[in-house]
Amino acid sequence: MEEKSDENKRVNKLRIILPTAFWLVFYITVISPLIILMRNYYDFGYGVIEVLFFSLKYFFVALLILIAPMLFIKPRMLDKYTSVLAFLLLVSVIFSEVLYGNYGVFDGKGIVIDNYSLLSVVQILFSIIFLFAIFFFKIRKNMVLISISILGINFLLAFSNFILDNFPLHKEPYRPASSFYSLSKDKPNYLYILMDEVYGGSAQEILSTRTELANKFTGFTNYTNTSGVYPTTLLSIPAILNGSIYQEGENLEDFYQDSFDKSLLFKTLIDENFDYKVHTHSAACKVLAENVCSQYNSMGESSLSLSHQYNKLLNFSIFKLVPDILKANVYNNDNWLISQMRDKTVKEFDYFVKNLNSNNNSSTFRMFHNILTHSPIKYNDACDLMKKNLSATYENYIGQDICGYIQLSRITDKLKQLDIYDNTFIIVSSDHGRGMVPKRFEKAFLAKQNLSSKEYGYAHAMLMIKPLNASGKLKQSHEPKSLIDISHQFLSNITNVDFKSLPTRNYYHYILGDWSDKKTFPPFIGAYIINKDIQNPNDWQLKKGFIRNSAKTRITEKFSCNDTLMFSSKMQKAQKIDRQAANKIYFAEGLSDHEKFGRWSYHEKVLVHFKAEKLCIDSKLAIKLRAFLVKNKHQTQQAIVSLNNNVIGKIRISVGDKNPNEFIFDIPSQIILKNELNTLSFDIDTAVSPKTIGLNSDSRMLGFLFESISFK
Repeated sequence: MEEKSDENKRVNKLRIILPTAFWLVFYITVISPLIILMRNYYDFGYGVIEVLFFSLKYFFVALLILIAPMLFIKPRMLDKYTSVLAFLLLVSVIFSEVLYGNYGVFDGKGIVIDNYSLLSVVQILFSIIFLFAIFFFKIRKNMVLISISILGINFLLAFSNFILDNFPLHKEPYRPASSFYSLSKDKPNYLYILMDEVYGGSAQEILSTRTELANKFTGFTNYTNTSGVYPTTLLSIPAILNGSIYQEGENLEDFYQDSFDKSLLFKTLIDENFDYKVHTHSAACKVLAENVCSQYNSMGESSLSLSHQYNKLLNFSIFKLVPDILKANVYNNDNWLISQMRDKTVKEFDYFVKNLNSNNNSSTFRMFHNILTHSPIKYNDACDLMKKNLSATYENYIGQDICGYIQLSRITDKLKQLDIYDNTFIIVSSDHGRGMVPKRFEKAFLAKQNLSSKEYGYAHAMLMIKPLNASGKLKQSHEPKSLIDISHQFLSNITNVDFKSLPTRNYYHYILGDWSDKKTFPPFIGAYIINKDIQNPNDWQLKKGFIRNSAKTRITEKFSCNDTLMFSSKMQKAQKIDRQAANKIYFAEGLSDHEKFGRWSYHEKVLVHFKAEKLCIDSKLAIKLRAFLVKNKHQTQQAIVSLNNNVIGKIRISVGDKNPNEFIFDIPSQIILKNELNTLSFDIDTAVSPKTIGLNSDSRMLGFLFESISFK
């Protein structure tokens, strides 16, 4: 009888524990990845249905692992096991869907995690409360129902937004047709190879010392003075292919559609009966014909790519649901907790080179976009795939770039082998540079006020061109070029009409950070004209009028007495102010993206533009901020504060002072411009980068973390 009673107890307890285990595994492996996918569909190449089916095998395996111990645990221990599962389910849902910090996961580069932030403390307190509630008050069932309710609401919100945006549940990746690899033996071919995120100085540095590589690029000229247009791929592609400049606030899809609809290059290719195809970012494939466009990383076997995408989703899911003190272990310096399968970028070169042929009867245009050279650093200079990503140093990037040039040389070798090298016009470029540059340029640009070495690094792009029938050794040219001229280069050669280059080289900088609004891009924080030499900071001209005029139209709401401008994402959430609403009130130059406690200054000069109604009589301006200080290394931060070019005071915080601190300044009413643009400026002469003082690899020139500005 006693054995039967124990068995009955086991059965009764399993009625509670099985649903708990089911929902815990279902949330981690299915629901959470799908929520992330539906809210970030631009970042992934598959639809909900594909990911759902792929996730089920992970779900069943994980569920079996959780159920197996139940067969061996004594009935009296099942209660505790159930409590552990209920606790894990509840804290996972709360941390992921309610208390998730602002980390810019999908940016994929150098996530900075504050392990002991206020949010982290709140998470720990919540964990303790839930632990007591579940283990001592035994309210497991209610906790599970709360968890299911929260994740159900978030799933429905994500799903409704996904459907309203007219994105299909089923989405196959755009794959290249077999004719993509076919070029012409007798007619001209135009080949554009885009190597993602290559710094413009790398080709000269590498090919001047690696003569065996340089000899592969016969007939090429390397243009060492080439500027990009934007610091990210999505906006760079329309600029390169179509000469299209993004207007701030414009819908990204509408911008792409309009850009390609009006493309002179693609219109010419059609008119001239070219066989044209592009292999690039999926955003372009959404607006081009299916037989014309394919997305990078889609060549070869398909299951590998879906495995890679799902593992990314699973990593992001786990990253969100663990408390802050464990997030760094999941992120693992961009290596992530779960293997994301082997890298496909070199495999794409293998597949492209293997299948290249000369059987086409038409003139051809091909774009081959590969992300081998993009961060993180997976390859060394011998093209060995590393077991773990290498640290983000300039030297390691150069090693991965060498691998990129080795792969490029395989294409030139194959074209020569097919005897179509001479009748192929080739342009090789990056879409933009990267923030990691040689130390001599770091110092030169850090010395230039209001201009960072990262802006220089992202602006300096790589460009190499081989005209038809060109021969001879690789040449170097310092002639000023811009990536926006690439479409003109192709058009001039296809039509024999001289398409003049743009008279000026413009570069627009912004920080992607936590790109929460996928439909529009963050506002520009810098706009420059680059004159003679991109490597000379004195040849960079800040387009102040551009930013100021842009701010005039962007700012639609005005300050009034007792208003507070909150830079902290934590404070914005507390006041139920979303990022878009905050951007209508002010525009800042020289501040990094929103973090939990505010926005860091990363220039020696910070400008905050705003409009104002009639303020209080004898108004006072209160500024709450923190200073970047390191004991025995950097002990003081100070700045001169001006309003509309009138000095109103000084701020200074030293080690040992109150930090954060609030400074209050009297504002004479006559210096406030009513209903017009006002500019509050901070001249910070003590800004320093953490990298310079040996603290970490952050090269931003940090001064103050702005928390809030208010009028009293």
